[in-house]
Amino acid sequence: MPVTTSASNLRRLPLAVLVVIIAAALSAGLAITATGAQAAAPKKPSTNTRPATAIAGQTATLTARVNPQGQATSVYIRYGKTKNYGTRTAVVPAGAGTANVDIPIPVTGLAADTKYYFQAVATNA
Repeated sequence: MPVTTSASNLRRLPLAVLVVIIAAALSAGLAITATGAQAAAPKKPSTNTRPATAIAGQTATLTARVNPQGQATSVYIRYGKTKNYGTRTAVVPAGAGTANVDIPIPVTGLAADTKYYFQAVATNA
């Protein structure tokens, strides 16, 4: 028969008492489980932008370099004529690997001969 308790209950007991309880339970053949343990928070993805490429007239390709840190990750790029950006691309999946991956995202509707600012934004669950 399993004995279940919460991790917060176990933290309230002195270590010597825990050792006696666990030893007695194990010698009696009881299973011991603790609930309420917290998993480590997933690492946030890292990201930066690569230089714009395929610049032609009103189009360009903006590339985000993303490391998903082993978590399912998505990325989009904010861009605009000022550092307030104002426009963003569609969200694109970046995978769940542990190495950098380049995600090229084409954009259209740009003004010719105009300076644009852009920033990659990556998120995971």
